[in-house]
Amino acid sequence: MKKLPKLCDKNYDEIFENFKFLSSQFTPEWKFSKDDFGLTFAKIFCEMQENTINKLNYSMRNIYLTFLKMIDVSPKPRFPAQGMITIEAAKNLIPSCIRKGAKIDSDGDTVFETTEDVYVMENKIENIFMASDSNDKIVKVFEREDEDTKFKKFKLFDFSKFENLQSKMMFLCDEKMFDSQNPDLKFKFHDNLSQKKEKELFDFLINSKWQYYNEKEKSWKDSCEITKCDDMFINVKFDEKIGISDILGKKSRYIRIIPSSSEEINVTNISYLSNPKNLKPNQFLSGEDEIDEKEFFPFKERYYIYDCFYIKCDEAFNKPGANITLSADINFVKIKVEIQGVVKNYKMIMSDMDFAESEPSDIKIESVVWEYWKGNSWTSLNMVKNENFFSPEGKSERKSIEFVCPDDIQETNVGAKSGIFIRARIMKMSNQFSNYANYIVPCMKNVNLNYNYKNVQKIKNITVNSDLEWRDIKFSETEEKTVNLFKNEENEHPAIYIKISKPISSGILSMFFDIDEGVFKYKNTFSWQYWAKESNNSCGWQTLDIIDFTDNFTKSGIVKILSSKKFEKLKLFGTTGYFIRILNVGDLKNCNYMPTIRDIQLNVVKVIQKESKPYEYFSVNVREKNKICSLSSPDIFDVQVWVDEFEEISNGEQNKLEANASDKIEIKKNKSGITEKIWIKWKEINNILNAGPMDRAYSVDYDNSKVIFGDGKHGKIPTEQFGESIRIKYSTTKGKKGNIDASSIGDFESVFPSVLKVYNSKPMYGGLDTESIDVAADRTFDEISRGGRLVSITGFEKSIIFQNQNIFKVKCFPHVNKYGEECFGDLTIVILPKVPMIGYDKFSTIREQIREFITNNAPVNLSKSKNLNICEAQYVEFYVSIVATVRNLDDYQNVHNEINTRIKKFLDPINGGQSGSGFEIGKIPGNKEILSSISFIPKLDYVNRIQTFTKVLSDEGKKEISLSDAKKLKFAVPILKNLDIKICN
Repeated sequence: MKKLPKLCDKNYDEIFENFKFLSSQFTPEWKFSKDDFGLTFAKIFCEMQENTINKLNYSMRNIYLTFLKMIDVSPKPRFPAQGMITIEAAKNLIPSCIRKGAKIDSDGDTVFETTEDVYVMENKIENIFMASDSNDKIVKVFEREDEDTKFKKFKLFDFSKFENLQSKMMFLCDEKMFDSQNPDLKFKFHDNLSQKKEKELFDFLINSKWQYYNEKEKSWKDSCEITKCDDMFINVKFDEKIGISDILGKKSRYIRIIPSSSEEINVTNISYLSNPKNLKPNQFLSGEDEIDEKEFFPFKERYYIYDCFYIKCDEAFNKPGANITLSADINFVKIKVEIQGVVKNYKMIMSDMDFAESEPSDIKIESVVWEYWKGNSWTSLNMVKNENFFSPEGKSERKSIEFVCPDDIQETNVGAKSGIFIRARIMKMSNQFSNYANYIVPCMKNVNLNYNYKNVQKIKNITVNSDLEWRDIKFSETEEKTVNLFKNEENEHPAIYIKISKPISSGILSMFFDIDEGVFKYKNTFSWQYWAKESNNSCGWQTLDIIDFTDNFTKSGIVKILSSKKFEKLKLFGTTGYFIRILNVGDLKNCNYMPTIRDIQLNVVKVIQKESKPYEYFSVNVREKNKICSLSSPDIFDVQVWVDEFEEISNGEQNKLEANASDKIEIKKNKSGITEKIWIKWKEINNILNAGPMDRAYSVDYDNSKVIFGDGKHGKIPTEQFGESIRIKYSTTKGKKGNIDASSIGDFESVFPSVLKVYNSKPMYGGLDTESIDVAADRTFDEISRGGRLVSITGFEKSIIFQNQNIFKVKCFPHVNKYGEECFGDLTIVILPKVPMIGYDKFSTIREQIREFITNNAPVNLSKSKNLNICEAQYVEFYVSIVATVRNLDDYQNVHNEINTRIKKFLDPINGGQSGSGFEIGKIPGNKEILSSISFIPKLDYVNRIQTFTKVLSDEGKKEISLSDAKKLKFAVPILKNLDIKICN
């Protein structure tokens, strides 16, 4: 019966028109004008008549309702909407608990309540990183820049969509040795604990990139040549000077090494030295005069005691500890004295010799001292080899000296020139006071400098960049200790690192993960850890205690993180804070089958649209049959009835209830410990006539807000007491009115200092109004016909629909798993809700309701089975493109609108299809069916082309499949996603 019978269908207007017709025959004097008495009389009479008809029609409803109740048919009452809210905590807050049942306003009339206690704590997600050691990748998927930073969705362990921030580099620093034109250096990385590993390290590093910094281009450039040397030294040559760069605020000359792979680099120390190299000095000075000639006199043509010859070479003289060799071709030139008349020494007696011409003597340099400027004075060099450069003994030849470059050599000024100088100072001359003498003057050419280190140098510390962190690593000078240059720990599992602003040191943090749900055939396993202090006061990753309602990230849900006093700060990926790590410890092959996280929110709690009312108490007369308790509020649901059975219940039954059903008994004692009341919870049934004489049962008239008890034959009579012996707890709900959009929730009714703001990021869903009688009758017919027994697949499907108003269709698939594959022993229940859940996490509410129904009504082997799956229908998204022709373009808009309307209606999974009753689960229409839905449209000449693309949500995300493959999906129903219509003439 689709419509209730009515005694009369007339409304006020129809009654008034009939009244005017009858009046024209019986009272023609009534003109029904503004001042006519007949108009007033007619209005009063018609209103009274309409009220009478409505009451009679409603009485038919009551009679019909009474009849249905006699056969256990009862319209389902209002059902509340449910959802989640996010609580933004006030700043500088100590975590506080908001108790279950806290009320939140929506529009002043609709009230939501929290379903459980929630701890509110000031905490924020600062950064989220994903890292994989096996792939040597680090990506940053979220960084909070300010309070308005929006979360961008990301797929778990999908590194392809983000820039890889991982860079492994090491920097070798030596400001003086690396200060060279075209440096030519040797390096050796030692592993004194293993020759095999040292050899592997040698082969690894010779294939790595060795780079230097170019100051002009402000970029790092590769070395020009890398070759192998004896004893596992790596020879590295550069074609330009190594420029000054800034690493960690320290300016110096660096060589950068970028490893060729992510292998470990373990070393005990690093040795290096420079290859011998011929250099030309930068400048020569004789005294303060510059010398520009290629062949020159270092002390000029005439020299005197303490005259100086200066050599400048900033590169060679800036190598403390290096052996420096200075070599040059030396020959000597005699500068003859000019004869202007020699004064004779006349004597009384003179010989022939006295009258002969005298020969001039030779002035020669007998010794020099080599010196350097140490900052406050010139000091002698530490000579290793000292051939007398400027002594004319012997013939002309190439001479050299060798000295150790001092540690304290410094720049100085000589004349107008500045730089690093050494000098030769004349300390001894022959015939230096002779007035008549020739100068034996040294002449130099082909002056070269060469420096090298006789002993290898040890690098005391290096700088490394790895995992977005910079570290200075020092090598031990006293013991052979292996240093791992890059990795702090080996982690074979990819991981998510969540940095939070504060430690979770008290309470429970509720973290909501908003996940794009799909069919995750390969479920991964995750391990939660946090950086914590260990028993020996060291720090490490420890297991984090959580309660996971996301089922390992396969659906949206809350993860409750239990507090710990051991949280410690960690510097990781270049940032410092409190870190939570989520390791993927499952099969790494399944990393491609990962969900997408749309959002993560903190301080989230489930809410339900209801307003809990205080207990209402009622008394019972002696043996009062069919007691009726009228509640004070309409729109009731979730009615709980407790009866005080203090004077009736036996000790044995009381003890049994306390032991096995403690939630159904409540004992109240006075201050002296004497029992005063024993409240027993009674059970609600649909019809009190179905109860036995001793059943603690009652029925509820939701329409009239009444609770009805039995008469001793059908249901036990509540115990009469001196005072009130019945207490009723219930809530009220607004049904569909609670289905509100996102960001529509208000604030808490009570003031909580810990709460700054409350909002719902997702819509509230599931609210239903009271079921109409005809729908209840249709729904119950199959239930009555099968006798309420769950003995067949059909009965099982109908019973689920009977119990839940949100469900449109149900189909059970025996021996099929939740992926649509044959699997012996599995039972998959596929649900098509009345409102498809696409894009929202609403189905979890329906799933929980079905599980509760199965637990209470199905056999234990089914209700407790791990092979029972409950899932929503798989929506096949249709993308339809149509090209049609009309004869007259004036009909364009009408035809376009009609095609749009018909196809949208046809592809509606609930009200679509050819019959208008929706699609069966597993039935997907083809192009011919879609085409037939737009047949016989007026003014439509013909359809040129219809093209259909289909997509489904899978464990790899949304993907396109062919229409033929979509028809093979067991759980599929169609839904229109996009419609493109082109109409031509």
